[in-house]
Amino acid sequence: MAMLWNEGVRMNRCFTIGVIALGLMCGARNAHAASVVASLSGSPVTIQQGSSASITVNFTVSGSTNPNRNPAIAYCDTFTMNPDGTLTCSQPGLLSLNPGQNYTVRGTSTTFTRQITIVVPSTAPCGATYGGSVSLSSTAGTGLDFSGGILQVSLGFAVNVTCPAIIVAEGCGHGFWKTHSESWPAGYADKVLSDLFVLGGDFATLGGDSLMTALNYDGGSTLLDKGKILLRNAAAAVLNDVTFGSSYTYFGQVYPLVDSALASRNKDTILGLEKEFDLANNAYCPLP
Repeated sequence: MAMLWNEGVRMNRCFTIGVIALGLMCGARNAHAASVVASLSGSPVTIQQGSSASITVNFTVSGSTNPNRNPAIAYCDTFTMNPDGTLTCSQPGLLSLNPGQNYTVRGTSTTFTRQITIVVPSTAPCGATYGGSVSLSSTAGTGLDFSGGILQVSLGFAVNVTCPAIIVAEGCGHGFWKTHSESWPAGYADKVLSDLFVLGGDFATLGGDSLMTALNYDGGSTLLDKGKILLRNAAAAVLNDVTFGSSYTYFGQVYPLVDSALASRNKDTILGLEKEFDLANNAYCPLP
């Protein structure tokens, strides 16, 4: 539970216009007095840079509010962290209560819970802890305060900002795979291209070629030759996909991309995909 401290804001409880007037005003105030106890949970909260999380504020209300006013507690609903680690209220919040209602029911106070969102943009600093506070305030004359006439309090909290994990893309080129068959995933030495890709029309004659044969394809100027150039890097892409999983740039996408490019029968489309595979396949090869 966060500490609650007095911000030094107190309501004018009585007007001193003679002894009789003083008694009347004080009596009127005491007849409609609701008190709030505020607490905060979820601090410190850990948030990764570029994401958000929330803390919880509980408002426990006792007693009756003024029937002629609109009692409410103003607070900050959403904080956004700045590049220097400070927090700015980007969305105010308001807990509205009912005028003239007794919030102590059968001796039990009424509790309201609010989630306060803390947004940490990718521009915010990471790897450190930053402090903030939620200011809670009520308006004088509404019959609502934080006990003893206090109209404003603050609840402190802390935010641990973590840095995103650095993901290193992995992939080995077709030159590596054709000279390191011992590193191939099990079963792929026996696969042929038609087991993996849709090879029709101009490329139907390649269906029975193994992945090793594809890794050794040479280029040329015909549509079939351009298909071979793509399939050379596509064979490496398949092995990277199975070996490195989500660390490979085109994880789970190799087969449909190749099928679509070959089906287009467009040399530029085919060679465009081949270049993309070549870059991904030569990103970083962690294998010996």
